[in-house]
Amino acid sequence: MLFAFSQRRSDLSRVADSVLNIRIGTEGVDFAPIEQNSSIAGAFDGFELSWAAQSGVTAYIFVSQGPDALRFLSPPAKQLVTSSVGTTLATNAVSAATAATLLSAANALRQSVTLQNRDTTKDVAIGGSGVTMASGFILEPGAIKTIDKTTAAIYGRVAAGTADVRVLEELS
Repeated sequence: MLFAFSQRRSDLSRVADSVLNIRIGTEGVDFAPIEQNSSIAGAFDGFELSWAAQSGVTAYIFVSQGPDALRFLSPPAKQLVTSSVGTTLATNAVSAATAATLLSAANALRQSVTLQNRDTTKDVAIGGSGVTMASGFILEPGAIKTIDKTTAAIYGRVAAGTADVRVLEELS
């Protein structure tokens, strides 16, 4: 038999309180206490349970015929994700040409950059300094693309002539 229990409190200020007590054992042997968030395997004749009910406390008790009969799948741990917020906006108008043209210089303070192809007929390829029409990310006429969390320089080019590209950077 596999026996496990866990408690979940919405009020963590009472963690030191004992709200659920479980003792487990076999006939003729003293019952041994089981700690919170623990498990024990083996044959048992019985168990004792005492519960001091408190609001906001949920107890989970799992009993199984064996370790293969009970499986716990836990979801990924919660993660606290923080990001800084941009405090400044910078704008620029650039004429992308047939050679790789710097649209936005490398900037360690950049949070995001938004690029807008203002041309009505020409595609603009964007990428690194070696961008080509074949390898670049294509901004179709009128398209807008936001790139988050890059500090790298961004280049653009067109197949022929020039195209008006607007750049909006969010900086911290």
